[in-house]
Amino acid sequence: MTGLSETWDSLFGLAGLANPVAFLIGCGLGWYADQKVKIAIAAFAAAVLSLFFDAAVRSSGMTALAPYDVGALAAFPFRLLAGAIGASLLYLLRHRILRRGGEKNGSRSEP
Repeated sequence: MTGLSETWDSLFGLAGLANPVAFLIGCGLGWYADQKVKIAIAAFAAAVLSLFFDAAVRSSGMTALAPYDVGALAAFPFRLLAGAIGASLLYLLRHRILRRGGEKNGSRSEP
């Protein structure tokens, strides 16, 4: 990294906000969240697990998904946000599906 713009590009790119591992883990955990508070827990877990995954890939010698020079502490808040976006989307989608299914059956289930 030579400048500040490359750092921000990396943090908003695959190393941070657009990290597919954090997003997919957040989506998976958000699907099973039954309360809105659990979205924050899902986001934190997605960020931590994506950093563990990244460390495992790098230590095994495999090529990383996105080569970057920012540290884990710099990438963590951006991956937390990516996990929160994924968890929120799937939480809302699941509860919309459940609400629609309850209306068809004649009973309304509160998510």
